[in-house]
Amino acid sequence: MKEKIKQLIAENLIRQGSLKLTLRNLEVMGIRDDERTSAILDAIQELEQKNQKLYEILKQINE
Repeated sequence: MKEKIKQLIAENLIRQGSLKLTLRNLEVMGIRDDERTSAILDAIQELEQKNQKLYEILKQINE
């Protein structure tokens, strides 16, 4: 169970990194707009919230 939670956290972190890279690439290409940026930032925040919940679950399991 612990390993599965750690794996989910790692996958979420990879997705966050990918989304951040997408933002950067859009900026470099000059095609970043508010709507895209907002959607990507919302997705990043959602992944962060999921990770926080997973960290809490993992902490409870370890106690």
